[in-house]
Amino acid sequence: MFDRSPARRLPCIIGLVSILSLFAATATRADFKIPTRGGMGIRYVVTPQMDASERHLDVDMSFYIMGKADSLTVQLPVWSPGDYHVQNHAQFVQNLQATASPGDALQEQPATVTHTDANSWTIALKPDSQSIHIRYSIPSTPPGIFSENVKLLTHFGFVNGPAAYLYVADHKDVPIFLDVKVPGGWSVTAPLPLKEANGVILPATFVAKDYDTLADSPLVFGDKLGLKTQIFQQDGIDYKVVLFRNPDKFTAVPELLKVVKALVKSEGTIMGPPATGPYSFIFDVDGPGGGLEHLNSFRIGYPSFVPPVRLASMIAHEYFHHWNVKRIRPEVLGPFDYVNPPKSHNLWFAEGVTEYYAEIATHRAGLSSAQDLLRHFGQTIAYYNTVPARKTVSAEESSYRVWEAGNSSGFGGMNYYLKGEIIGLLLDLKIRALTAGGRSLDDVMRLLYKRHNFPQAGYTEDELRTVVNEVAGQDISDFYNRLVRKTDELPTEEAISPFGLGEDMTPVAGETPAMRRLREAWLEGTN
Repeated sequence: MFDRSPARRLPCIIGLVSILSLFAATATRADFKIPTRGGMGIRYVVTPQMDASERHLDVDMSFYIMGKADSLTVQLPVWSPGDYHVQNHAQFVQNLQATASPGDALQEQPATVTHTDANSWTIALKPDSQSIHIRYSIPSTPPGIFSENVKLLTHFGFVNGPAAYLYVADHKDVPIFLDVKVPGGWSVTAPLPLKEANGVILPATFVAKDYDTLADSPLVFGDKLGLKTQIFQQDGIDYKVVLFRNPDKFTAVPELLKVVKALVKSEGTIMGPPATGPYSFIFDVDGPGGGLEHLNSFRIGYPSFVPPVRLASMIAHEYFHHWNVKRIRPEVLGPFDYVNPPKSHNLWFAEGVTEYYAEIATHRAGLSSAQDLLRHFGQTIAYYNTVPARKTVSAEESSYRVWEAGNSSGFGGMNYYLKGEIIGLLLDLKIRALTAGGRSLDDVMRLLYKRHNFPQAGYTEDELRTVVNEVAGQDISDFYNRLVRKTDELPTEEAISPFGLGEDMTPVAGETPAMRRLREAWLEGTN
C-alpha cells in the first residue's frame, strides 16, 4: 500500500450427491471437506443492486460438504492485506441467512445461524446436510486507509475482496468460482482468469485457486460513464489499465500508458518478468487518495488533474509490490490469518524498501533525472533527521507494533516507509561499495524472490540479514543492525561517501573517478 503523505436460488455447482454420499459414511460429525469438481469448490454469485435508494451487493455463496458435521463457521476478515489496521468488515454484513439440504436444491430448508462473535457466524447442520447455501448483503462501506472497500455509485461499483467475501473457516484453500451479475450494458473486470465452458470464455465469470487469491483480486464494474479499460501487451504479458469512477475526467491516457509501460520495463529489468499475468493497473479517478497493492493488480486513487509523470513513483511503488510483499513476503503474510492480525518486524522492508525501489525504477525508466533522484534522497534523509522518534523507535519495532498505532505506516512516530526507504538506500550503497560494484541490493531482491516466491514459504524474521550478508560476501550484521534494529543515528556518511556524495546527496569536492564510476553504475542500474 502507499500514501504520499509523510506521516450476489442455489445452482448445482459441483459433484453428484450420490458420489458424495460414499464418503459421508466414513466421516466423523466434526470432519467435513468441501469437494471439488472441475476445480470449483465454492461458488459466489455477486449481484449489485444499484437502485439509488439502497445500493448494495447481494452475495450468494454455495458449496457441498463431504461428510457429516454438526455445524460450520463462516467468517469475514478483520483486516485487509496491505492495510495494516483493524477494520472489522463483518460489522457491515446484512440479512445473513443460510439453507441446507441433502443435496437437492428443491429440498432446501432454513438452517439456524448464530452470530457467534464479531466476525463469525455458525450455521447449524442436520446429519444429512450436504448442499449449503448462504445469502447476505453488503452496502457501501467506509474506505480503509489506502483503498475503498465496497463502493456503489450510479455508474460503477468497486469491491475490495476482504470486505465482501465470506470464507468457510479452515477451508480457505478450496478453489473458487465467482459469477458477477451486472446490469445490462455494464462491464466487469477483475485480475482473475475468466472461466471457459465448452470452448467459450464467460465474460463475467472468474476463477480463483483459493480464498486468498479471490480476496486479493479487486472487482470493478460499471457502465460506459463509470468504467473504461485499455489493454496492452509487453514481453508476452497482458496488462490492463482500468479507469473507473470518473474515467472521462482523465484525458491523459496516452501519457499514462507511456508511464506504465516504462515502469513495467524498468522494474522487469530489476526483478525479471512478472510472476503471473495478466496484471491490472486500477485507477480510481478522483477517488480517495492512497494506493493498495494486490496479488496481480493495484488500486490507486488518482486525482484527474495530476500529470501521469507526477504520479510515476506512486505507480512504481504499487507495481513493485508484485514482487516485494506479494511474493517476497514475511512468512506470516501468506496464507493469511484474517482474524488475528499478523505481526512482522519487517514491514520496513515490505514498504520502505519498496519505496526506495519506486524512486530507483522511476529514474531508470527515464521518468526522473539523476539530479531529481539525488535531490529526493537528500531531502528524505534531511527530513528523517528531524524526526524525534528516530532516537527511540527502531525500524523493526515500528513494523511490529503498527497494529497498536492503527495508521498502517508505523508505531511511535516512526514511519517505516520513511526509514525503510533510507535503509534500502544505505544497504544498496554499502553492498555496492564492498563488492566494487559487483553486487547490489538488486541481487538481494532477486535471491529472496528465487527462494520465497509461491508456493515456497515466506522469509523468517532474521533471514533478511542473512541474505544481505550472503550477497555482500561478508558479515555486515553490525551495519544491518544499526539500520534496522537499533535507534542509533544512521551510518549515512559511511555508506554514501564511497560514491563521492555528501549527506545531502550532492557530489563532494575532490571526488575521484572511481567514486564517480561507482555512482553512475548505481544510478544506471549496472553492476
